[in-house]
Amino acid sequence: MDLGDVLRSPSLRGTWVALHALMVASCSRTDAMGPSQPALKPPPAVLPPSSPDGTVGVRPSTTISAGTRHTCALAAGGVYCWGRGTEGQLGAPSTSSAHPRRVEGLPENATAITAGGDFSCALFGDGAVWCWGSPDGRALEGPQAMTWERPGGQHPVLGVAGIFSTRDQPCMVDQAGRIYCKDHMLHGLGETWWVGEAENATRVSFRERNIMGMVSRICWITEQNALHCFEDLGTSPEVKAIDVAVGEWHECIISVGGGVLCRGSNEFRELGVADPSWDDRETDKFGEVALSKRRSAAITAGARHTCVLTVEGQVTCWGANALRQCQGTASPSAPPAKPVGVGVVTEIHSSQDHTCARRSATEVVCWGDSADGKLGVDPSDRRCHGLDCPPVVVVLPTTP
Repeated sequence: MDLGDVLRSPSLRGTWVALHALMVASCSRTDAMGPSQPALKPPPAVLPPSSPDGTVGVRPSTTISAGTRHTCALAAGGVYCWGRGTEGQLGAPSTSSAHPRRVEGLPENATAITAGGDFSCALFGDGAVWCWGSPDGRALEGPQAMTWERPGGQHPVLGVAGIFSTRDQPCMVDQAGRIYCKDHMLHGLGETWWVGEAENATRVSFRERNIMGMVSRICWITEQNALHCFEDLGTSPEVKAIDVAVGEWHECIISVGGGVLCRGSNEFRELGVADPSWDDRETDKFGEVALSKRRSAAITAGARHTCVLTVEGQVTCWGANALRQCQGTASPSAPPAKPVGVGVVTEIHSSQDHTCARRSATEVVCWGDSADGKLGVDPSDRRCHGLDCPPVVVVLPTTP
C-alpha cells in the first residue's frame, strides 16, 4: 500500500477531515460589500492558457494568484505580493506584509503570476519564468530565472505558454499543451518532468490532498474540450468542458454550454447539493449544480469550496464556509441564491481557504481565511472578528 492508498483510507481520511470540520457549514448568500465598481468587460468563455499551491485549483496563468499564505497580482508593469513573506515569497526583505509590496529584481511587464506554498513565480513576454521564495523548502537568493531542459532532450519544452504551481513546485504549460513541473528542488533547480503525458492542455487544475505534499490529482482540458485526469481519476470522455477546478475531494467543470457539473465528496456540500442525506456521500459521476441558469465563464476551487465567475462578471461560491470562504451566514441551501457581494470582476482564483477576484487594473478583492494578511488586511483590523473578515479591497499602484 503506497502513501496515496493510506491517505485515501476511510480511517485516516476521517481523522484529517475532523481537523478541518470543527466549524464548517455550507455557504449561503452574502450582504453587498458596498457600491459596485463600474462594469468591466467579462472574460470570454474560453481564455488562452494562462496559478496555487498544491492545495488549490489552478488555472495556468492569471494576473492574480492566491497562494497558501500569500497573494500576488500584476499591476503597473510590476509584480506585487502580500501576506506571509518570511520565506521570501513576497521578495526581499523576507518579512510579512498585509499591504502589497513590489517584488524587486524582476524584468518589467510580467504577463502572468502564480503563488505557491512559500514561493512565487512570474511569466514574461519572452517566455522567461522567474521564481523567488522557497520552493520545496529551498530558499532562493532573490528572484531567479528558471530553466526547463528535459533530460536527454526527450519531449523538449516548446516555449512557455502559461504557469502554475503546486505547493512546492513551479510548473508550466508549453506551446504544445504539455504540462511540466520542476522536481527535487532541494538539489538545485531540479529536473523537469512531464506530468501525465499531457498534450494540448488549455486548462489545468492541481491538488495535493495532504500536508505531506503528495501529488494526488491533476486534471486538464484539451483544445478539443476533452477532460483528462492523472492518477486516480482517469479520463471522462462523456463530458466536454472549457474549464476545470480540482478540490481536495471533489472536481468541478464548466461544460461547453456554460453549466457547472461536479463529482466527488459532498461532505461540505462541495457538489452544491443541499439535501442533508447527501452530506456524507460521494459519487464518481458528474452532476449539474443549480446556478439559476447563470452561464459560467471560469471556475476555481479551494480545498473544500468552489467559486464560479459568470459571463456577467458575478461570483458565486459554495461548500465549506467556516472561514467565510463563501461569505454570508450558513444555510441549508447550496449553492447560494445570491452572488458573493464583490461587484463585477473579470478574474478569480482560490487557494486553500481564500479567494481573490480582479475588479480593475488597480483593485483586487479577497475574502475567506485572513491569517497571515493574505487578504490584504491584518486580522487585528477592526473590520475583522478574529479571522472572520468581510471581503477586503486591495488597492494596487497605478504607476511603478
